[in-house]
Amino acid sequence: MNNNERLYKISEIADTAKVNKTKVWRYIRDNNISERSMKGNAKLYSEHTKDVIIKAFSSESVHLATETKADTSRILLEQIDILKGELERKNDQLDKMRHYLTSNNNSICLLTVII
Repeated sequence: MNNNERLYKISEIADTAKVNKTKVWRYIRDNNISERSMKGNAKLYSEHTKDVIIKAFSSESVHLATETKADTSRILLEQIDILKGELERKNDQLDKMRHYLTSNNNSICLLTVII
């Protein structure tokens, strides 16, 4: 280990990556990453390891954001289709009501003229 090399605790990596410590710890465990050194009970990791972990979490969030946007777009398109169908049904109902009122209005006018 180079004496000038800056080493990072899991909590520091997590803070920089804007994720919780458990996520970083699991990433380290799942990817079999070894610590560079220990300070008491704290495992310390190199700058390179820190950068790799941060990059992994930032690309994960970009992927999740893209999925979220795609899901949102899909849901909105489905809602638009539903609303278009409802609008067509309401327009049909209005046309029928307009026709009914016009017919009844003509009947009332005829009754008025006859009386």
